[in-house]
Amino acid sequence: LPSQTAGDCRTAECDGSGGTMSTITNGDVPVDGNACTTDTCISGNPSNPAVAINTPCGTGDYCNATGTCVDCNTASQCGVDTSCRTYTCTSNACGFNNVANGVDLPAGSQTTGDCKVWECNGSGSAIQSQLNSDLPVDGNACTGDICTAGVPSNPNSTINTPCGSGDYCNGSGSCVDCTTS
Repeated sequence: LPSQTAGDCRTAECDGSGGTMSTITNGDVPVDGNACTTDTCISGNPSNPAVAINTPCGTGDYCNATGTCVDCNTASQCGVDTSCRTYTCTSNACGFNNVANGVDLPAGSQTTGDCKVWECNGSGSAIQSQLNSDLPVDGNACTGDICTAGVPSNPNSTINTPCGSGDYCNGSGSCVDCTTS
């Protein structure tokens, strides 16, 4: 028998007259070892077309449009953006940008009145810092709204502190008409 060539989509066979002939064998695919291509024979012609873009390949990688296994095709394949870090995909390579140190997280990430603020640390993470202007307002005219070294409190106002039209604080956090009997 004549010698066979692996992956050429053909089989060499005897022709019955002492010669050889080549017959189409679409099962004799051209294996290229690339996870981002398909090994196929079409009507006896070998082919390695690219698989669909974003097909997983390797460990956490994706196929690009030309049949190459790459880090990414889009930034969302590199990670999930946070308030302190955004991910990038440039020339099929993952990267990221960190928000500057001290930039506050959005209002929805903050707790009002806790004497603290969440902010970026410049390395892609969030940290909580003291913010003594984030007062714990309780709406009571007979208590104070204060932050002390990042700790919120509402201490009672002193007795006889005015709290309304002719009313005074009783020293226990209540507004009353009079504080003496």
